Amino acid sequence: PVPSDLQCSSVWDQFGLSRALVAGILDMGYTNGPTMIQKEMLTNAKGRQHIVGSAPTGSGKTLAFLADILQEISTSVRPTDYRLMALVLCPTRELALQVADHAKRIGKYIPSLRVATIVGGMSAEKQQRQLSLAPTLIVATPGRLAELAESDEEGLQKSLKNIKYLVIDEADRMMLDKKGKFPDLESILRHVGKDRRTFLFSATLSTEKLNQAFSTLKKRLGIVKPFEIHVKASLKLDEYKVLSIDQASKDKWMITMLSNKDFSKEKAIVFVNSIEAVRRLH
Repeated sequence: PVPSDLQCSSVWDQFGLSRALVAGILDMGYTNGPTMIQKEMLTNAKGRQHIVGSAPTGSGKTLAFLADILQEISTSVRPTDYRLMALVLCPTRELALQVADHAKRIGKYIPSLRVATIVGGMSAEKQQRQLSLAPTLIVATPGRLAELAESDEEGLQKSLKNIKYLVIDEADRMMLDKKGKFPDLESILRHVGKDRRTFLFSATLSTEKLNQAFSTLKKRLGIVKPFEIHVKASLKLDEYKVLSIDQASKDKWMITMLSNKDFSKEKAIVFVNSIEAVRRLH
């Protein structure tokens, strides 16, 4: 239950969110109100059918699209009438697990929220059991979800037809080959109904790649003139881009840059896209 002594922050009250959702947001530490991307989603983008958004890492992008979904689940789904409301697709297992955990923590006071996490590298049987419990939100990677959907025509396929929200997070990373094809994603989109809201998000720094991904996905999803939100990086952040580096030279360049006298005394975080890369760099 929502804490009886909850003191709702006025900066969140103005957006008409449910008391249960506000409680979860405050528990997560968002006491200073929404970030720029969150505020855009809660005000200017509210109620729009299709939204395309880009914002740098750390800008609160995940809460930006989850708030709308969790508000809908909080207000329109009764605990005795569970139904799948939203699907969030992520390019990697790590990101999917992170988004699912975020949703569970923010929605901890919403009794009708059931989150199923469908990713590779885990037991398919266990994930099928999650789906049998009638989740209201699925967070998934395309490969495993496509696999389960193909074998569950009466269950998962039917549920996907009726979702109200489709979110594709890190949309530019869904481009799985040089031809712009994404077979697993295509397989899922065949089962998703057209009567839903669509959110395409990314945190990429590559404008050309981002535009290519968004253009391809918008065409495939039948999205015309979506509402666009583009939040630039903080003024406190300097961005550098190193072009035309072959894979074998990337590690050397990174070490060279981190050894530079301007950076060598500072703390650093290195983001990579696989467990193998973490081990190699370590």
